Amino acid sequence: MEKQKIVLRIFNDEYQIKTEMPEEELLVLANIVNNKMLKIAKNQSALTPSKVAVLAALELASELNDLKNDYNDIIKIVTGKNDNNQKG
Repeated sequence: MEKQKIVLRIFNDEYQIKTEMPEEELLVLANIVNNKMLKIAKNQSALTPSKVAVLAALELASELNDLKNDYNDIIKIVTGKNDNNQKG
């Protein structure tokens, strides 16, 4: 797949991204980031845009980590490697 240039608007800034990712998918991701940043800025209006971005990144990383932990717990249950199933 050939790279295409996509223009995104996140937190009132424009970004030109060259990517192979489908445009619709990238727009969904940009919307998630934008909404997260707007929510943080609304609650803490004294923050600079870069600090809002860092806090948004931390929140998104926390959400991703929670999902990874949930996924690993499900895999343990499905494969029978759950600590609760061990004989003792």
